Amino acid sequence: MGIAIFSGVLSSLDPGSSGPTPKWESHTSGTVTPAAFVEEDPALPSRFLACVSREASVKGLRAALTEISHLCAAIEIYAGNNVQAVKQSDVILLWSVPF
Repeated sequence: MGIAIFSGVLSSLDPGSSGPTPKWESHTSGTVTPAAFVEEDPALPSRFLACVSREASVKGLRAALTEISHLCAAIEIYAGNNVQAVKQSDVILLWSVPF
């Protein structure tokens, strides 16, 4: 689930894409991120911190994110150090594997 969320966020911010992908209701305000405003809007995120529990997960996550977007360089992955990442964050999204 986390990779799917990251994929959506990164692709909406990717100025190299062919433009915004229309949503199911593209006429509704707020459903599309205009590509023209991505570089001009300082309110949009430019740095991402991802937390995983094990070092072994870092390699797999990095590979998955590299396939999604060239914005992968803006992602820092923390293994087993959630507190440090959270202290640096303005917004926190939390997801977990269901048990």
